[in-house]
Amino acid sequence: MKTLTSVRNIFLMSALILASTPGCQGGESTAEASPSEGLAQSTQELACDTNLVPVMTGPTTPSGIVTRSGVYSSSYEAHLAFDSSITSLFISQVGQTPAWIGYEFPSSKTITRYALQYSNGSITTRAPKSWTLEAFNGSAWIAVDTRSNEINWNGFERREYTVASPGSYSKYRLNVSDDNDSRSGIEVISLGGLELIGCACENTNQVPVMSGPTTPGGIVTRSGVYSSSYEAHLAFDASITSMFISQVGQTPATIGYEWTDGPRTINRYALQYSNGSITTRAPKSWTLEAFNGSAWIAVDTRSNEVNWNGFERREYTVASPGSYSKYRLNVSDDNDSRSGIEAISLGGLEFIGCR
Repeated sequence: MKTLTSVRNIFLMSALILASTPGCQGGESTAEASPSEGLAQSTQELACDTNLVPVMTGPTTPSGIVTRSGVYSSSYEAHLAFDSSITSLFISQVGQTPAWIGYEFPSSKTITRYALQYSNGSITTRAPKSWTLEAFNGSAWIAVDTRSNEINWNGFERREYTVASPGSYSKYRLNVSDDNDSRSGIEVISLGGLELIGCACENTNQVPVMSGPTTPGGIVTRSGVYSSSYEAHLAFDASITSMFISQVGQTPATIGYEWTDGPRTINRYALQYSNGSITTRAPKSWTLEAFNGSAWIAVDTRSNEVNWNGFERREYTVASPGSYSKYRLNVSDDNDSRSGIEAISLGGLEFIGCR
């Protein structure tokens, strides 16, 4: 039988340990990590010159959907404009005006620039002359960039353009109204490459720095809490000297976050332990779960996570990522030798990925 008295004594010891850590009394750090560390590895890094379309080996592989109007023949299919080779190409159906080629992302992307690679040698009459880059807003195709009189292409030339009206959309297409042939309308369009360029983010904690359960945004969720001094939002406040401590003796113990502005795909997550030498309070076994609209489903499972140090951060890859608004860490055991959970301590919980 677990006794509350023994647990309270343990937390009294924890308070004494925390009083000597950086940020509590202003002394020098003797712990394994300083207060400015721990969560700093998940700052946002942006590379805004990235072609966001993967190298395609077919109309739907490895991901997304390549779309087109008519095609000249099966040897010149539209996905060949997305295969990262300028020796293969898309050729549109003869005499079709307009001719278009596009790509649908699995989730919304903001395209800020795009590039056309012409790859038909000396037959430069097949290069696009006038077009709109269009995005689908859910009910109609809208022009986000318009070009006209793009002439004097050479046989293997790449031209890059800035999108006039960028926005977040999942479907884009290049809608060509004229080629460089002197005859009216389009004979055929040839394209060796079409790039849709935007910012790719890496190592981004998608949860904002929280100062309360719902501030500045979203909703922090939990099971029981040890006391109001150890509320769940303290695991999202970017400080390893404050922490969430779960209710004594509650198994399982959960802590989570809900985005109110749309779903996120979480590819990795990190746990920051921050309770000094009392490492029995570190999570040992858990599932990372996401809410699919009707039930919580496991997207990652860990067991026997032992030998934590007092201020340690561990990062994990999500086994089955998907797009969800609600995530939670559902802990079934701590590192205490007794059955079930005495209490869970967490100084930080990060949900990492790109929106």
